[in-house]
Amino acid sequence: MLRTLFPVLVVSLTASQAFEPARAERLSMQGTPFNTAAAGVVLTELTVDARGLVTDVRVLQDLAPFTDVIRGSVRGWTFAAAREGGQRIESHVLVAGLFRPAMLMFPAPDAVRTPEGTPSEDAPLPTGLSVPPYPPNAIGDAYVVTEVEIGESGGVQSVNTLTPTSGFDDAALSAARQWTFRPAQREGSSVPTLAYLVFGFRQPN
Repeated sequence: MLRTLFPVLVVSLTASQAFEPARAERLSMQGTPFNTAAAGVVLTELTVDARGLVTDVRVLQDLAPFTDVIRGSVRGWTFAAAREGGQRIESHVLVAGLFRPAMLMFPAPDAVRTPEGTPSEDAPLPTGLSVPPYPPNAIGDAYVVTEVEIGESGGVQSVNTLTPTSGFDDAALSAARQWTFRPAQREGSSVPTLAYLVFGFRQPN
């Protein structure tokens, strides 16, 4: 009888101790800055506490003025806190922003130049990225925020949009699926996690 129950008990304990990443529940984005020619990537790492609140925003890659857009926006985001062993825990969440210039053609910039400080192991880090085209039938400027599920190997497993539906969604989703990451780590092992990619579109001149 004990032999039969023991494997079941081990499986149950292992499942209860699994890591569940923080998941965004409520978010918004600030408006696009006027009269800027900047384009490229902003990388930020959020500290999300056990209540699901953002307590710190660390900039890993800066791109003025869009760093302030990301930093000012994410401070008001709320999350379902990460869990481990069934308990809510503090964790780190990657929010990356890719901002297109007001032109049709835009080559992919470097994902990471020189991060300021060392990125936390429990948050993923982009190693390759894709730039969405400006949709041919779209009008105006827009942000699309995507939630990306990243597997243990660093590949994108699934992606969905968190902002209201727009004509920019398909371009953002297609680009997000092509990003690659250094996977998140927990206690020396790679774990699946979530990251948030913000795509900024500006209407070509």
